[in-house]
Amino acid sequence: MSFMLIWVVIGSLVMLAYILFFVDIDDRWADGFIGYPLVYLFTIFLWPITVLAVLWTRLAALRDARHR
Repeated sequence: MSFMLIWVVIGSLVMLAYILFFVDIDDRWADGFIGYPLVYLFTIFLWPITVLAVLWTRLAALRDARHR
């Protein structure tokens, strides 16, 4: 689990660096995050949560199978 968590953190940092340095920041940022930058931010924060949720449920299923 900790191995995958490390990769999730690394992936999040890489995506954050991509947003900070390679995405054009324009007027939409000043207008309450309307437009694509909001989608990018959601992508950064939601994909690690999704990966961890899938891993958590798979590990729970494996633990269940061992106790039977």
